[in-house]
Amino acid sequence: MEFLENKDIDLSILPKQDDAEAIYKFALTLECTGEYDSFKEAESDVDGKEKSLSDIRMELYFAAKTYEAIKIEEHVDIYQTYYDQIVKKVEAGDFA
Repeated sequence: MEFLENKDIDLSILPKQDDAEAIYKFALTLECTGEYDSFKEAESDVDGKEKSLSDIRMELYFAAKTYEAIKIEEHVDIYQTYYDQIVKKVEAGDFA
């Protein structure tokens, strides 16, 4: 699996919103979840704040890991929810 830093993401590599397999693979390109061991732990840190690209990718990552365990495609819903924000952040070079 190839890891991607935020700065290496461009619009051409973003999966289509209905491609569950590509979204799953994209979600797993996150190399590090920082000090967080779960989505709930990370979510409490950003609750009420605008999510950064890293926050969104972390949420996708944890949803993809959940999919591995119990086959719930929550990663697709999360990607669809944040797709427009991801695009805006990538276009603006907001790679935090």
